Amino acid sequence: MFEDLDKTIDLVNCLRGAPNFLLALVLCCYTEYWGRLVKGSPHGMSEDCFNEFFDRLGNCYQKRKQQNFDVYHDIRCGLVHSNKIDENAEIKIEGR
Repeated sequence: MFEDLDKTIDLVNCLRGAPNFLLALVLCCYTEYWGRLVKGSPHGMSEDCFNEFFDRLGNCYQKRKQQNFDVYHDIRCGLVHSNKIDENAEIKIEGR
């Protein structure tokens, strides 16, 4: 999975650019998937599983929670159910 993510993120450097919507959706899916592994929950509890792993991603992600920004609802659910992010957002890949 890590190699798949790296290949996809590396698209940022190609002439055509990266499929930002797809990248954001995939990263949300991976976040929920890894949360399921951590919690041992194969079904249901999507929000709990997403947040379980999201909380482990580091300080830069914790800023969103401190700002009362609900990443699960505003980004993950927006992308999965509405094909859009529910708030103003910029998909930014740092360090690439």
